[in-house]
Amino acid sequence: RYRYSKGKMFTQAFQTMTLKPKESYDFTDVWKEVPEPGTYEVNVTFLGRSEQFATLRAGKSFEVK
Repeated sequence: RYRYSKGKMFTQAFQTMTLKPKESYDFTDVWKEVPEPGTYEVNVTFLGRSEQFATLRAGKSFEVK
């Protein structure tokens, strides 16, 4: 099973961003090592702090050919 973070260390980067209602933010990343062909799933967890909402999670499957 491929896991991008396996064997890597990350620093925490704090960034404050205010989004208006229905506004979105797009993040793009480029893999240095392309995984083997197959179906993969990306999961994102937003741990921002707010009294109005709980932790946000999203996921999507994709195929590498």
